[in-house]
Amino acid sequence: MSTPRPGLAIALTLGVGVGVGVGACAAPGDDARRGFVLDVLTRDNQRWLDRAPALVAAKYQRMAARTFDFFRGSAALYWRDVTSAGRGATPSAFADEAGAWVWIVGDPHLENLGTFRRPDGTRYVDWNDYDAATRGPWWLDLRRLCGGLALAADDAAVPALADTLVELAATAYAAEMVRLADGGAPTLETRGPVVEALLADAATAGAAQARLADYTRLTPDGARVMFFGEVAPPAADGSAVDTTVPLTTSERAEVDAVIAGWRTTASTPAGALLGVSRRLGAGLASYPAPRYYALFAGATASVDDDLLVELKEAGPPPVPAPPPAVALGVSDGARVALAQRIMGAAPDGDALLGSGDLGPRSFRLRARSGDYRGVELAALADDADGLRELAAVAGRLLAQAHARGPTVAGDAAVTAIAPRVRGRTAALVAELVAVAAADAATARADAAGFAATLVEAGPLAGATP
Repeated sequence: MSTPRPGLAIALTLGVGVGVGVGACAAPGDDARRGFVLDVLTRDNQRWLDRAPALVAAKYQRMAARTFDFFRGSAALYWRDVTSAGRGATPSAFADEAGAWVWIVGDPHLENLGTFRRPDGTRYVDWNDYDAATRGPWWLDLRRLCGGLALAADDAAVPALADTLVELAATAYAAEMVRLADGGAPTLETRGPVVEALLADAATAGAAQARLADYTRLTPDGARVMFFGEVAPPAADGSAVDTTVPLTTSERAEVDAVIAGWRTTASTPAGALLGVSRRLGAGLASYPAPRYYALFAGATASVDDDLLVELKEAGPPPVPAPPPAVALGVSDGARVALAQRIMGAAPDGDALLGSGDLGPRSFRLRARSGDYRGVELAALADDADGLRELAAVAGRLLAQAHARGPTVAGDAAVTAIAPRVRGRTAALVAELVAVAAADAATARADAAGFAATLVEAGPLAGATP
């Protein structure tokens, strides 16, 4: 059988070069749609349903409690919806073969923005979650961002701001892509009241060694050891919010093996391994995924420069698999680390970034310190100006991330994307405002249907581990 051309599959499923339309299918709230949603979510969580059903139940409960968390936990649903299997497979006037398989973030939304610190002390804001990153269509990655902005306006209690946020992000994306194509230098995101406040918080937390204070303790004789217990109280339903527990003997052997592999991939070596804990309660989409914190000795004998590294098991990206000619051919942990190195604003933003494999399972490893702080929409309630700022920031950062990666042919992706948006900002805005509103409406209805299903069918939505 011949190998599919990289652009062919995308042309068939996404209507390359055709104007926007509204897909005709069942209404979001009916039984057919609810069944589709449950099928996608069950398949996406199957590996965790088999291994940790109680953690999947806790994840589902969070998704049902907040529409934006349903959105965060259902990236697989979005990607199924905008390809041939789903109701959102509406064509885009900006689609083309050249941009069909560039590097994409996969799940760009405001709560996946956060702070980084370079070795020289420079702090900046960038995408901080590349779990869903892979090769795919840039215009659908941008659409995911815009749908999330419409829901973020709801979450911050300013729903009338939705179209404005989408317009700001789309305009910033197009302007930044054209600027980069015209020779503009990439910049680090450091300005704006919200960004500056986030960076200031990170500086304070970094100086106070906040992560080490949370997840380790100093013994009376001055040694640093892991802390086991509740860092934050459990949720009302009893599920973990931030708890650390000891590892089993088999878990520790597995973690040791992963760390041995990781040491060959990180750009800065860590010292001796001092201890490991398993953290429960972190993330949303990855809530059931095994996540460990490993404590390493720093460069000196002082406990003040000890290092905390997070190991998180990586799963396949929610973006449908590309044709064989486009496939990456690496483990999922390596894919996540590679994506951050390619699309991240600074290659030295995390010197401990790397990956390690354990048979068919793989892990992404990264530094954890107070210098790494994420955006929380709860802090932006009723803050229209702050949301406007972050919408534009997100648009710029997504353009920069896309522009840094290569196309399948090896050219800079900016050369494929910039011609599609140059001089067409108004059309891009109009298309994204329309599809973001539709995607947000679908997400609201799906979230309500999902919450009802949990009541009717139980905490695993009827799935059997």
